[in-house]
Amino acid sequence: MQSEDILGLVQRVLRDGPFSMRQLADDAGLKYDVLRGWAIGRRTPTAENLSRMASGFEQRAQQLQRIADALREAANERL
Repeated sequence: MQSEDILGLVQRVLRDGPFSMRQLADDAGLKYDVLRGWAIGRRTPTAENLSRMASGFEQRAQQLQRIADALREAANERL
């Protein structure tokens, strides 16, 4: 994927979610101002920061999967 495509993807994710920039910054261990700079096109993410952002999404996905599993288990117990 080319740099322009990556920046566009990052900007869409930061603008449209699924998580707030503050949540993603916390999950990825990045400063909110860094993500804000990407969102408005003032900064371009480095390869290291893209990797950190991906790790943040992976952490969030694992948390969501655990919640989904617990809800499914609770639903099955009530059947």
